[in-house]
Amino acid sequence: MTTTLQSETAKYLQELAESLRAEGVAVSWNVKLGNPATVIGELADSKPSTLIAMCSHGRSGQSRWWLGSTTDKVIHAAASAVLVVRTQSQHLQSIGGSGFKSCIAPLDGSVRAEQVLPHVVAWAKAFSLRVNLIRVIPELDSHTLELFPEASSDDRVSQANEYLDAVKVRLLEQGIPDVEVTVERGHPANVLVDLAHNSSESLMIMGTQGLGSSGVYRWTMGSVSQRVAGNSPTPVLVVRTQEEDPADLD
Repeated sequence: MTTTLQSETAKYLQELAESLRAEGVAVSWNVKLGNPATVIGELADSKPSTLIAMCSHGRSGQSRWWLGSTTDKVIHAAASAVLVVRTQSQHLQSIGGSGFKSCIAPLDGSVRAEQVLPHVVAWAKAFSLRVNLIRVIPELDSHTLELFPEASSDDRVSQANEYLDAVKVRLLEQGIPDVEVTVERGHPANVLVDLAHNSSESLMIMGTQGLGSSGVYRWTMGSVSQRVAGNSPTPVLVVRTQEEDPADLD
């Protein structure tokens, strides 16, 4: 970084910090050299309980799901949760304050995906949010149905509803008064992005990884979270999840 660029960057950050302090926000700033994703991840990891806030670069057409290389790398490498806000989104500017009225929590039936629930509870309590637990059931082709004849659409919907109802009870017991459950069918990323478009005052909280309970119920949460974060018109909080015990998949 040249001296001129470093000086200009410092001036920009100082002015931005001053504007935030005027709003009553405690702010510190710094200019560092290095790979952006690496530096951001290392800085966050050095301060426990850090929330990283970044912009995505959602686009349309063939590059619809492009998230942006730095944001994508931070999501996959940092231990901290990452709040992703769509570039050029008017969402936060238009609703003011915390801005959120509801929290959408996609679950795939796995223990690993459920690691987002403490974050859901924390945000819901802090901002009095309604919680929408959602499970998306991928459509199965005829060949898969022949291999898994027990995986009829009605059976999967029924099991998904039972699972979400059980999670709902757990959240109610933790003091979350307004919880609803939704079961949809289709491509998980498509369904979740469409839901975000129809829920303009929502925050979506999802894990970096997840794995459905067994067989045809499995879908990879990692690619889904990347796609949703890259194209959701509302903010997405991506939580780093840890490996689960293989016994959870039995």
